[in-house]
Amino acid sequence: MKTTKKYTLSLTLLLAILLSVAVVPATAKKRDNSAENSRKAEYIYMEALRQNALNNTDSYFELLNRAYQLDPNNSDVGFFLGYYQIVLAKNDTIMPAKGYKLMKDHFDKAPEDFYATYFFGNLNEKIRNYRAALKVWATLDSIYPEKSEIAMKHAESLAASGDSANIAKALDIFSRVEVAEGKSVNISARKMNAMLMLRDTTSIFAELHQLLESSPTSSEFRTFAGDVYAMFERNDSARYYYDTACQLDSANGLVYYSRATFFLSQGDS
Repeated sequence: MKTTKKYTLSLTLLLAILLSVAVVPATAKKRDNSAENSRKAEYIYMEALRQNALNNTDSYFELLNRAYQLDPNNSDVGFFLGYYQIVLAKNDTIMPAKGYKLMKDHFDKAPEDFYATYFFGNLNEKIRNYRAALKVWATLDSIYPEKSEIAMKHAESLAASGDSANIAKALDIFSRVEVAEGKSVNISARKMNAMLMLRDTTSIFAELHQLLESSPTSSEFRTFAGDVYAMFERNDSARYYYDTACQLDSANGLVYYSRATFFLSQGDS
C-alpha cells in the first residue's frame, strides 16, 4: 500500500511538471513573438523612411502599412501612416477619419514629439479645426516655452478665437516673446491686431509709441508708424512719419515706396 501511494504521488508530481513545461513555453513564445514583431516593425519603419527620402512614395506607404500591422502600438508609425491615409484619401470619407485618429493618438501619447506635434497643429489649422489647433499649440508651448515660434502660434490661435479672455492671454504671450527677443514690427503688429479686435485704439497707439521709443533712429519703425496712422486716416501724422523715415534712411527704396503709396492713396500723384 505504501509503495502504491508513493508511486501515485510521483506520477502526480510528474504530471504537474509536464503541464508546467507545456504552458510556460507557450506564454514565452507569445512574448517572444510580440517582441520580435516590434523589432521587425522598427526595421521596416526605418526602411520606409529611407524610401521616403528617395521619393519612393508607393514603397513608403506600403512599408508603413506593414510596420503598423506588425506593431499597432507604435504610434510613431501610426502618425505617418495616418497622414498618408489623409493625403491619399481623395473622395474617401472613412480613410481620412482613420488617418486623423492615428495622428491624434500619437499626439495624445507623445505630445513632446516636437516635429509631429507641430505638424499636427498645422494640419488642424489647414482643415479649420481651430479648437484642436489651439489645444495643440497650448500643449506644445507648455512643453517648449523657450521656442518663440510656438509661443507665437499659440498666441495667434488664442487671438483667432475671438474670445476677449483668449485675446488677453494672447497679448500676454506676445509680451513674453517680446521680453526675450526685444521690440520688433512683427510682434507689435500682432499685438496691435489683437488690440484692434478688442477695439482698443488707445492701447494700439500706446504700443506704437513704445515701439518708436525703443529705437529712435529706426526708419523701419517710422515707416510702420506711417502705415498705422494712414490706416486710421490720421494723414498728417502718417506723412510726418514717412518723411522722417526717408530722412533717416535716404538709401532705403522701401521707405520711399511706402511714402509714394501713401501719396497715391491721397490722390497726390
